[in-house]
Amino acid sequence: MRDRDDYYERWRDWEADFLQNEATQPEINIMSFQPLNSDLFEEDGITLKSEYRVDLKREYNRIQVIAKLAEIQLTPEKPKYEGRTWHVEGQLNEHICASALFYYSSDNITPSRLAFRQLVDPDSPQKIQYQEEYRRWLEDVFGCQDRGPAIQDIGSVLTKEGRLITFPNMLQHKVQPFELADPTKPGHQKILALFLVDPCVNIIPTANVPCQRKDWWRRAIKEEETLLGKLPLELKDDVYGMVEDFPISMKKATELRLELMDERKKFVIKRNKLFNDLWVRCSLS
Repeated sequence: MRDRDDYYERWRDWEADFLQNEATQPEINIMSFQPLNSDLFEEDGITLKSEYRVDLKREYNRIQVIAKLAEIQLTPEKPKYEGRTWHVEGQLNEHICASALFYYSSDNITPSRLAFRQLVDPDSPQKIQYQEEYRRWLEDVFGCQDRGPAIQDIGSVLTKEGRLITFPNMLQHKVQPFELADPTKPGHQKILALFLVDPCVNIIPTANVPCQRKDWWRRAIKEEETLLGKLPLELKDDVYGMVEDFPISMKKATELRLELMDERKKFVIKRNKLFNDLWVRCSLS
């Protein structure tokens, strides 16, 4: 019995020493910069020859981009921005494949960062041989934990003024918190976002979307010499009041915007749940 106790005590001492060892990281080849092939460039040595250039307009019928302007305003009354949730841009019907964010103006805010994460193959660790019950290497090498979400944080980028950040839409990202540098003065961060639509898919462009504002439509009708335009003002109001579905009023537009925001919020929550439900599993062999 005593020999058995001694054995387990020695085992625990060995295991404690073993678990203190650092995991062996994957070998990374040292980058060596090779001289560029001069045959690839024009005489100026800078411009690529036409046959080596990537020309999306030439390779695809057309390139579609969704543009968005965003602004985060901070005031002494609201000095902190809490950040956003993890998300990818758009939904399936928008077919966004990449994003470009240009931070064109920042004033009186602390350094802000844009964080990224991605899914990893949950079955990859099962292909690696390791000591039974020793899984410390999983977090050191893959950035994940056994029976934890198959999510890998890949770092963050400082979003300073004048910086352009581009990334594929397969990465989830989120704006991290920041606040006013001087809490007695207002501050802001302004962003121009360009979302590249999958060049292999054509979505309905704004050129094919008719005017939707009821006030613009009413003004145009008034200026045209039509029978409706010649009616007395009271009858015109009656006719305009009976128009319900299209074009839409500002009130209806606001309601649709709230519906869209709610739909996107539910989509983000559902997608994040799918991210977190995919777990890493280590074999016990």
